[in-house]
Amino acid sequence: PPRVVAYYAICPTAVIRDDLPNSVTSSMPNPVPGFMLAKMALDLSLRGDKAAMWGTQLVVAALRRIVEAANISGGRVIVVDADNEGLLPFYSSHSFLPTKVNPLRLYMKVATARKLIEGYGAD
Repeated sequence: PPRVVAYYAICPTAVIRDDLPNSVTSSMPNPVPGFMLAKMALDLSLRGDKAAMWGTQLVVAALRRIVEAANISGGRVIVVDADNEGLLPFYSSHSFLPTKVNPLRLYMKVATARKLIEGYGAD
């Protein structure tokens, strides 16, 4: 029977400019409009597959959708809350950086996401 093996959820958000590094926010409004990668999950059976890279495919799909939304709405940053410290290397390997407020809250500029997804080509 069909089953869900992966999903993500995104929602609009705003980030207080002081929560992000100064080098990122110098030209941004306060609060900074953005998107929250609110939830992302991958079935255990698909994790660690070095050939298919399902986790990377899921992140890239979410970033593509966020960039599409940002092109319409003008969001400038993407925020994700890692569920635990074990996920930090995964998000860091996909260009997410730590915020100032919480070691498990990471961010990425939408411009960075745009460049990242270009490297993965079209769907």
